[in-house]
Amino acid sequence: MSKFSDSTFYLAPSGYRETILFPQKPLSSIGQLSVTRASSATRTNPAGQVEEVCYNLIRYSEDFSNSLWVKIAASVTTDSIISPNGTLTSDKLIATAVNTGHLIYQTYSAQTQTYTFSTYAKKGEYDYMIMRLDNDISTVRVWFNLSNGTIGTSQGGFPTITNIGNGWYRCTMTYSSASVQNIFAVLYTANADNVQNFLGDGTSGIFVWGAQLVQGNLPKDYLYTSDRLNFPRVDYSDGSASFLLEPQRTNLLLQSNTFNTTWAMFAGPAVNANSAISPDGTNNAWTLNSSGGGNDFLFQNITVNIGTTYTTTLYIKNINSNQSRIWTSDGAGLTVDLYWNGSILTSILGTSGTYSFTSVGNGWYRIVGVFTSTQSTYIFRIYSDALNTSKSVYIYGAQVETGAYPTTYIPTTTTTVTRLADTFTRNNIFTNNLISSSGGTWFVDLKANLSVFRDAFSNGLQLADNNTSGGISGNGFIMRRNDLSQGRLNIQKVIAGNPTALFQTTTDTVKAVIKWNGTTADVFINGIKQVSATSFTTTNMEFLLGYATDVPKYITQMALWNTPLSDSQCIELTGVAYTTPTQAYGSLNLVSESPDCLYTSVNTINRI
Repeated sequence: MSKFSDSTFYLAPSGYRETILFPQKPLSSIGQLSVTRASSATRTNPAGQVEEVCYNLIRYSEDFSNSLWVKIAASVTTDSIISPNGTLTSDKLIATAVNTGHLIYQTYSAQTQTYTFSTYAKKGEYDYMIMRLDNDISTVRVWFNLSNGTIGTSQGGFPTITNIGNGWYRCTMTYSSASVQNIFAVLYTANADNVQNFLGDGTSGIFVWGAQLVQGNLPKDYLYTSDRLNFPRVDYSDGSASFLLEPQRTNLLLQSNTFNTTWAMFAGPAVNANSAISPDGTNNAWTLNSSGGGNDFLFQNITVNIGTTYTTTLYIKNINSNQSRIWTSDGAGLTVDLYWNGSILTSILGTSGTYSFTSVGNGWYRIVGVFTSTQSTYIFRIYSDALNTSKSVYIYGAQVETGAYPTTYIPTTTTTVTRLADTFTRNNIFTNNLISSSGGTWFVDLKANLSVFRDAFSNGLQLADNNTSGGISGNGFIMRRNDLSQGRLNIQKVIAGNPTALFQTTTDTVKAVIKWNGTTADVFINGIKQVSATSFTTTNMEFLLGYATDVPKYITQMALWNTPLSDSQCIELTGVAYTTPTQAYGSLNLVSESPDCLYTSVNTINRI
């Protein structure tokens, strides 16, 4: 038996687009998970870099008629010709009948950073497109000849133009923002090289599709966007792919990676922007240099609540320091000293708290501190060297959030930023025969199940006959955090809205199977049958749901069968300690397709 062949639904996270996470089975809309978050977020990408989700900073990248694209002496006709991906989604940028520049633009709140702007363009009645990036202080502008695929007048920006066939070109340019303010991504239609203002006729123009703005000096693969807020997060924190669900959190620090504005300096340290490649893979890390007095530091004050637990994080990399220091103080003086021989000394003065640090590659560490505030003002201090020497470190991505554990980095500028909770839904599970009246089997493979206090009552992962967001009001199963002091995941059955705990896990990695047959249900955890024949008569559960209202959930695999598997199959399915993605696929006897093939097959759908 091939457990993959017999499954009705199988997810090993890889292919996605906005609002949708694609399973490997079934390769149709009945298997797609609808993902919502309604806010931006970050993840660790396959290269091990902190990456904004999604990385395309342009909204409505193929809908230039949207009001977010501001029009000046220009109009847009949508869906005018076939686009580079073979669909009727390309728009026409038309010059109105006035003698001026004919343009559309979108704004983005930029950091001190390099950005790359790209779009696909094709000649219409006019041969030229102008691309411009600026922040009202400096400007780069380039004319692209769409008739012969050459670059015309260039006023900076390191432009490129690439012929992709059928008259289409991908045009790119870069821009380094020297300050934190809006950056303008602008497209013009033009009738000649080095001409910006001319008299249009109200019908003539060029064709555009697929605008993209990314951090760094590479354009990256094009990624479609609408509002950018509901992209699934396929996270690679440990090198393998997991679907990441996190609770709502707010970064209370301002200018989390701009250390010369809201941040203050005591006794003379110095900071320099764009000094090194940061954990996000771009040249936006800062240098913090001590003056040699041993008591100079960078700091920021924030208001906190007495008795509330907070988690602080900072990325740091040594240059030539002997001992750097992070002092997270609410008046009690909680400190951590980093010695660059690979060890760490934690010094706690006056209050309880813990510190840890994790290598994130390329010499970078993410420092984590957890403490409970005793006063209403909190001070986040960073020393490049706590000794009486002139030393330097690189810093990136400071964060303070409510809660007893760290979540992914939340970039901020002039205001605090809240990342909302991730959720997913898949309706009509029973109707589409992903489970059946004979029962079914539900397999979930989770990693990094933190043993920490929960933030709030958790809805967790649900398979149920209703989709009530406050919990199951009818019948079903829940895998959730539900214990105030211990354990990781609590497996529960719910009958007529009343939950009954079946088993509570105690390990960071949990491979769980619940199978049911219309009369009873069994639970298997990490290769052991933990619950046998508990009463459960429901079979027509229509909704598969995921809510991130407590600790982060990393789903490495999830599957359904429309019949109960045998006990031996459930034990085999949950009993293997996977260390690679290939082992995980192999747990379902998936021999005919490699993980790369699965990734490709899903992304084929993704690009349709």
